[in-house]
Amino acid sequence: MLKEAMTKPDGGWEKDESLRTNLDFAFLELCQRPEYADLIRQEISSKTTLDAKTISNDMPILDSFLKESMRLNPMDDLAIRRKSLSPYTFRSGTPHIPTGTITSVSSYNRMHDAHFYPDPNRFDGLRYT
Repeated sequence: MLKEAMTKPDGGWEKDESLRTNLDFAFLELCQRPEYADLIRQEISSKTTLDAKTISNDMPILDSFLKESMRLNPMDDLAIRRKSLSPYTFRSGTPHIPTGTITSVSSYNRMHDAHFYPDPNRFDGLRYT
């Protein structure tokens, strides 16, 4: 997320609503969980450069915190929206999807599934480290 913000040309990231919203949520999560502030601060201050490559490759604590914030604060509860260009029927015979039907996958259900995320409703800023 920060990599995207830092690489937008001409400060264009300021106009990117989804990026700003994700950063807003991350800062709110950080305010609610000050125990992560020192960890993130130490990680940032240990770097001699703070560019997009460093953030995405060499800052696992910050990267994990941002991913967890986005997991629990999705921009939308639905993801992977697709419009059917032709009729489709699953092998089982149902459902049948007519041409022009918009389908989607619930990102909320996936992000709160204990099979994929142990204790899925608990914020764990180090979950991805």
